[in-house]
Amino acid sequence: MASSFSFASLSMVLLLLLLHGQSASAYVEQTCRDASNSDRRVNYDFCVDRLYKSPRATEADTWLLAQIAAELGINTTGIGRSKMNELAQSERDSAVKVLLEACSTNYGNMVMACAKADDCIRARDYAGAKRLLTQATGMGTQCGSIFSRARKAAPPVVAQLDGEAVNLVILCYAITNLLLAEIDWNSLSFVPSFSLVFVEGRLADHLGPCRAPTACYPVDFDLQLQGVAASWRRSCYNV
Repeated sequence: MASSFSFASLSMVLLLLLLHGQSASAYVEQTCRDASNSDRRVNYDFCVDRLYKSPRATEADTWLLAQIAAELGINTTGIGRSKMNELAQSERDSAVKVLLEACSTNYGNMVMACAKADDCIRARDYAGAKRLLTQATGMGTQCGSIFSRARKAAPPVVAQLDGEAVNLVILCYAITNLLLAEIDWNSLSFVPSFSLVFVEGRLADHLGPCRAPTACYPVDFDLQLQGVAASWRRSCYNV
């Protein structure tokens, strides 16, 4: 009887672990789907592939996935800085050497921006994280531009690093945006009655002020509305 009970208990534990693993894995896919739907710059396959490079991804919620994306951005831009330094040290053309050193500085600035954005995400300052990630996105094309303006051919690795870094920063931005949406509508869903002023104030706390309320919402925001929040939006905006 004891051995029979132990076997049944073990089977149940294994089943629960399997179901939990499937659910956790599906959450990564769902997050990437939401990110790509809300931000057209995000490639779904890229998102899934990169997030799964972290062993923590299968146990992560949206908050942790945003941190993972930020960390991937930090690692990639750090590699870019190291690679530019390495190329600069072996470069004989003084003009190209200067360009490579400028690229190294640029990647270093991206490392700092991504690291600060990661700190903001951990502190749940998502608006601050978005500002830093926007800055980092702009930096992501600077290295290639530096060579173009100098009319010099950039090493092939530059385009590869620029593309990878920018896509990771955009991914982090999109997931952080999902966190903002969760905050806004989760908080609104518990309010029994709404006023337009109250709701705009709540959105402004996280997204910053906007001239028209519709400017606060992603194109497909209806997909994220639930319960009373959806009813409120329909009554206020007649949609």
